[in-house]
Amino acid sequence: MLAGSTVTAVGRVRGRTPDSVVLRYRDERGVHEERRPIVALETIDEPDVMRRWATSRIDEIALKSGSRETAADIALRSGILTPWTGFVADALQSYVATSFGSRILDLGAGPEGGFGAVFGTARANGALASTTQGADFSGPDEGDEALKAQIALAAARAILDSAPELRACRDSRAALRPDVSDELYISLQIDGRGVPKDVRVSGGVNDDEAIDRCVKIVIEALTYPASDRSIAIEVRQNLKLSPFRTSLKGRTCSSISTLPLPSRRGVWRERLASGLPVISVYLGAKQACELPTWTDQRTFLELVLDMVTDGGQRINVALGLEQAGELNAATLIRREALRRAASPEELRRVERALLAGERLPVGAFRKQYTAASDDAGRMAVVRRFLAIAPHDARLRRTLLLLLEAMGKKDELLEQARVYRQDPFTDGVLLADIAASVRRAGDELEARRAYGELAERAPGDPWVRAFLGDRLRNEGWFDDATLAYEALEELLPGDAGTGTRLALAHAGAGRLDVAQRMLARVTQTGGRTGDTQLGELSGYVAHALLAQARASEKVSAADRERLTRTALSLPFSESGVVFLVRTPAGSVPVEAMLVRGPKEAREERAVELASPSIGIYAARTGAADRDVVLRLRRPEVLPPAQPLRVQVDGLVDEGPGKPPRLVSTEVDLPPTGKPVELRWSENAFTKG
Repeated sequence: MLAGSTVTAVGRVRGRTPDSVVLRYRDERGVHEERRPIVALETIDEPDVMRRWATSRIDEIALKSGSRETAADIALRSGILTPWTGFVADALQSYVATSFGSRILDLGAGPEGGFGAVFGTARANGALASTTQGADFSGPDEGDEALKAQIALAAARAILDSAPELRACRDSRAALRPDVSDELYISLQIDGRGVPKDVRVSGGVNDDEAIDRCVKIVIEALTYPASDRSIAIEVRQNLKLSPFRTSLKGRTCSSISTLPLPSRRGVWRERLASGLPVISVYLGAKQACELPTWTDQRTFLELVLDMVTDGGQRINVALGLEQAGELNAATLIRREALRRAASPEELRRVERALLAGERLPVGAFRKQYTAASDDAGRMAVVRRFLAIAPHDARLRRTLLLLLEAMGKKDELLEQARVYRQDPFTDGVLLADIAASVRRAGDELEARRAYGELAERAPGDPWVRAFLGDRLRNEGWFDDATLAYEALEELLPGDAGTGTRLALAHAGAGRLDVAQRMLARVTQTGGRTGDTQLGELSGYVAHALLAQARASEKVSAADRERLTRTALSLPFSESGVVFLVRTPAGSVPVEAMLVRGPKEAREERAVELASPSIGIYAARTGAADRDVVLRLRRPEVLPPAQPLRVQVDGLVDEGPGKPPRLVSTEVDLPPTGKPVELRWSENAFTKG
């Protein structure tokens, strides 16, 4: 909100009018609180105030998708025209209802036109998914041919993106020679430094040398990806430009163009609903002066997005608009097709259509990256391959880590801002951006970046769970609690949601709430009866209770209460339970248990695991004396930091006693080398 802006608050007072009001707000200096006196002014027309209040209340209900019955009741009592109420004139005793769309159109000409903005456009839930095939850079080296193919594709995309400049070359000549071709045939070679050579341009049958020279200049000025190899890459691209509009006749504005925007919206909706092609309807409305400003065009395009719900069809509409020369409209449709994808599957289909085969040659990248001797050299490799696969989340994440490791704070924050605005940025990368921004010292901006996860996909349970997990990693347990409570509304009774919410409450110091929630998951396994997560939750509850009992700040009475609570939870009668806790929502950890005599060692994976929540557990028998817990993370390239995990040993102390807790922390190196913890004599030793 800008300084000097007027803030209007609408409310209703019951009883005595208060003397003052408290204002709380936040700016760059933090949270502020001010108390302002209330000056009561007498109204001249009290019924008018009541109608204004009722209208504002109805608008609020409509904007928040509230109860239709509530809005209709307020409108009936206040005599306000809405899509659900009507006026009966003369002696008529009944009202003949029309279609809902017609009622919205009828209201558009009056002060009630806001309903068209509310009901004329469907609400978008959105989705978030990964844009890459994997989370790391593992994969075979496909050789120079794969690298050359991807560089050729990237060069072709650069040529296609320069279509406005190429169209300007054609238009400047077509004004004098209208018969010039709309097609261009372009060929060139790119050397290892990304420099174009031997550029050739032809216009086909109606070729024009002036256009060819202009296009050649544009092509030679473009930036192409470099391979850093002594190879030449041949690129061929055919391009069909939008037709040149040669008509010099003046336009005839339609009578619809004189109507207010809400009324025009209704007319456009009827045209689109009649089955006419979207492109022809849009171009016809623009030719008839019905779309004079970007606001009008954006309103029309919102209707298109409402009528065309499939992501692939939206991309086709964008392609048609682009071919017709409507670049801004095509860009909006593409962006909204990404943002409004209803599911991760639809989002992936839209991404495949837009990225046009963009793929990172992993083997070539890994070879060049590992050959670099320092962060500056690695940065050059990452930027070089970002020109080949600019939307690859792995490359973007590595770039942010390098900027952070090199201490380039300003560049890191700017790059984070750019990636946050990109609709291709997936949920994991967005969370990594927020974490990097926080480590750079900008906590407020980091919170905003985390909030964008929920804003992009408010109805996606995975996003809500992942957001809460990452907030819990940051130590923002109250914020994580709010995210998990929203997840509980989407997945009521889910065992994973209950465990996550309990861990957030425990981190915030609300151990009593956490214990009750964990006990419920342990007993029921959630609505799906998940016995594995139920057993894991029981071990987590034992660890939290044992940790609380060991605190010096706990009184004797509270320690006794904690002991009784622990005894009410199930636990193995003998042996030790190993509990591994890792950062939630991060990379999965491989946990192996090695036990048995030296000549017949048994190696097996832990039997209980929830990588998304970040908890793993394994049981040992009473006869197991020498046990090794082997932990490793997937290999990641530098400058990744070690992954810190907490390992707990819950030792059975016999009947009538709660288990004893033995804890340690280890750092798992990014090289993927395993770390071994030996359990002997009821204690952990490394190695």
